[in-house]
Amino acid sequence: MTPDITVVIPSIGASGEVDGVERVFLAEAMASVHRTVDASIEFVVVAGPATPDAVRAHLARFDDRPVRVVDIGGPFNFSASINLGVAHARAERVLLLNDDVEAVEHGWL
Repeated sequence: MTPDITVVIPSIGASGEVDGVERVFLAEAMASVHRTVDASIEFVVVAGPATPDAVRAHLARFDDRPVRVVDIGGPFNFSASINLGVAHARAERVLLLNDDVEAVEHGWL
């Protein structure tokens, strides 16, 4: 089945402290989209060489939504990552999302 929306997220799998808890920004962003969007979604994560193995392992088992990880080499390049992610999108509609975004309520998309 073709998804309604492809969410393209370039990421190096960065983490940091949020409200006193260490979090992987990419995982938090994806989970927030998952909670607030009812449409059929596929995630395309464009992962750089610095993306930790633990983050990649998490992506392999992310909830019930398909996640495709597309590798890109070299230093982080946002436009190249976006272009590569869009090239792998299957949906007609594409959402370009930073990995440090949190969707907080239904209806935002």
